Amino acid sequence: MNKKLIFGLGSGRCGTHSLSKLLNEQPNFEVSHELGDNPVLTWDCNNESLNFYLSKILSRSPDFVGDVAFYLINYIDHILDKYPDSKFICLKRNKFNTVTSYESKTLGRNHWQSHSGDYYRLCPWDRCYPKYNEDIKKEEAIALYYDDYYSLIEELINKYPENVSLFNMEDLNNYEKVKSMLCFVGVEESEMNIKTKINEQARNN
Repeated sequence: MNKKLIFGLGSGRCGTHSLSKLLNEQPNFEVSHELGDNPVLTWDCNNESLNFYLSKILSRSPDFVGDVAFYLINYIDHILDKYPDSKFICLKRNKFNTVTSYESKTLGRNHWQSHSGDYYRLCPWDRCYPKYNEDIKKEEAIALYYDDYYSLIEELINKYPENVSLFNMEDLNNYEKVKSMLCFVGVEESEMNIKTKINEQARNN
């Protein structure tokens, strides 16, 4: 396969839209965000959905293709088994701001606890997140999700140090850090397109 697969990760509410934009500004790249902000992959692995997801990405014309999506985290083993040269950049925002942003973004919804739809609206995104004890507050469930997500990321970095790398959301505003991200996924320094204030709206996505 001549194409290079590039993926972005992160809990959500941590600059993933900005990461997708950054990657798309590189020559010969086409990297979407959640395949057009769609709940394509469930939290529990589904091989049929993964095959569909990858086929959509691999059908693109550029040499560097991929997607940025929080729900990829449980599929990394499967993707690397098929495409061992794939690269994954994960973004991390501080916990308090992530939880606060998620609470504001999901008013009337709750992706992290099972529910009947009586109090919270049922939503297609519910299936993309893990579920926690229904006896705790929603904000506590989001906090547990955050902890579990980045604990798993650390395990994946230890397992695949050449394929998975972690950056802070604020690094999107740092020229040298952005250069490091792009180098990690295989962009030649002479071809990098790096603008300042890349992450101006990251707090909102």
